[in-house]
Amino acid sequence: MNNIRRCASVLATWLAVLSLTGCSLLKESIAVSEDSHDFRSNRQSWNLEVWNSSHGFSKLTMSVTASEEWIHVSPTRVSSTGPDDLKLLTVSVNRQGLARGAYEGYIELSSFAVKSVQVKIKLYSDGSEGVMNGDLNILNVAETFSAPYLLDFTFSLRNRDNVPVIGEPNQFRATCMEDGVPISAEENPPYLGKASSKQFRGYLVLDYSASMASIQAHGDSNHDGKSDAIEAMENAPENVFLPALSGDALIGVYEFHREIPPERVCAPSTDKQFVSERIDAIWPQIVRSFWGASRCWDAVYAAVSDLGQENQNDENRNIILVSDGRDTSSMHTREQVIDFARQRGARVHAIGFGQDADVGSLQALTDQTNGGYYSALAVQDLGDSFLQIVDDLAGQYMLRWATLKRADTDFQPSFLVALGPTVAAYTSPFLFEVGKYAGDELSGVLRVVPSRSGDRSTYFLRASYVPRYIWKLRFYMESLYPFTVEKVGATDGGLCAGWSESITTDPIRGGEWIYLESPGVGNIDSPLPFASFGPILRIDFNQVFDDDVTPFDVLYVDNTLYDAVQSFAIQGWNNILP
Repeated sequence: MNNIRRCASVLATWLAVLSLTGCSLLKESIAVSEDSHDFRSNRQSWNLEVWNSSHGFSKLTMSVTASEEWIHVSPTRVSSTGPDDLKLLTVSVNRQGLARGAYEGYIELSSFAVKSVQVKIKLYSDGSEGVMNGDLNILNVAETFSAPYLLDFTFSLRNRDNVPVIGEPNQFRATCMEDGVPISAEENPPYLGKASSKQFRGYLVLDYSASMASIQAHGDSNHDGKSDAIEAMENAPENVFLPALSGDALIGVYEFHREIPPERVCAPSTDKQFVSERIDAIWPQIVRSFWGASRCWDAVYAAVSDLGQENQNDENRNIILVSDGRDTSSMHTREQVIDFARQRGARVHAIGFGQDADVGSLQALTDQTNGGYYSALAVQDLGDSFLQIVDDLAGQYMLRWATLKRADTDFQPSFLVALGPTVAAYTSPFLFEVGKYAGDELSGVLRVVPSRSGDRSTYFLRASYVPRYIWKLRFYMESLYPFTVEKVGATDGGLCAGWSESITTDPIRGGEWIYLESPGVGNIDSPLPFASFGPILRIDFNQVFDDDVTPFDVLYVDNTLYDAVQSFAIQGWNNILP
């Protein structure tokens, strides 16, 4: 033992001497395709090739580390057998929280007894993705501009410790500005609400591949043949996530478990019990003890595709992926998924499960879609990760205003959000082009949102845009099938929750008239908020209809109530009373 220690000491001394004299015994065995990369303002990830350039090592294993938190690289460990065995590293950057300016860091590749290699990484941040510099911070901003003259911003509020700031919208004060000039709070009051007041529409994407199903890796506490990881992945959304969603929130499920295409387990539904039952059916009815490779990117892509192109402005879209992120068989790349999610206005949140989770890939996916990344190193962490997602969703808000400008010009939008004496600010990096989003501000927009479960169908009548001075609403509904209708309540964000409601049967036509009225008709402070949105009515049928079937024969909104030329139209209906 003493001889070993003596040899080690001598070796260390010689290495130190060689270092001081400029000599080195370390081999230059790590090769890279490029020694630097400047992301500038680009959001796309970058691929770096690395390999073992020395014939002295039959196999060289390299550790990959990043000098800065804003640099994400995946994988973090690669092995190469020689110059012909190229390995691909995916590098991305996260500008979240970075102030305006240029930044520089590096990726280091290292291995035992060889010389380390550094690859320089640069980026530029315009400061628009939130800087944690106070007790209130605006982060993860997604903005949508649309007709008539509407500016929508969905964002998260966090404190300086990055904890969600959760409160009722009326606790906050919002000041909206156009080219730095505040809009008129009397003529054009902004509408601030919970992000959930938009139609929540999303998917759980669950990983049933071999890495999750392995009993050897994750155990089987109740000896039912299902790994503890799978059990936890099913229990956490059923017991934590689904109960926390609002009554009109639509959530569906996708799963992937082998080389075949991912399967939609259920379409988005408001029936949380039905969604739970469908999750419970995945293992015995779909997986059936035949698990294999991972197609997580294809599964997320399919879920985003199902959200569709329409109604992005009226929906709060979220995909929650539970996986280790180690995709082996997808047809789509991660970059294609990111681009597609951004096109469809979907935030992707990921719970990276296990010690070997591909953190770099999952963080790149979530960072570039304004979602969140959550780590679950062990089975018992999955529940806590879903709790974090629930809190983060509760800390999301939506701000809308309709500009009063009518000249065909551009302006820079910005806004302030205040809670007590604490203020957070945001300036959009995009100009609002007034002429591009012109429209008829007197024409309100309504739409019908379906939800199906195991034994019934539910339809929500929602407002996507409300013109000024609406104190009354009157609808006529007719169907061959019996239905019940009720006003959506305050706890589910009902737009007319405080209004009176009456339902009568038309003695001639046979359908139902639903009349809603504000408690202060004619009072300038009591109409529906200008440019507001949200659910109004819930209609239930005690049977299930196919996706391409509508159970209504007539849907009609009575525009004769309005004497100031306001009107409403229901998307997909000609608004003719029989």
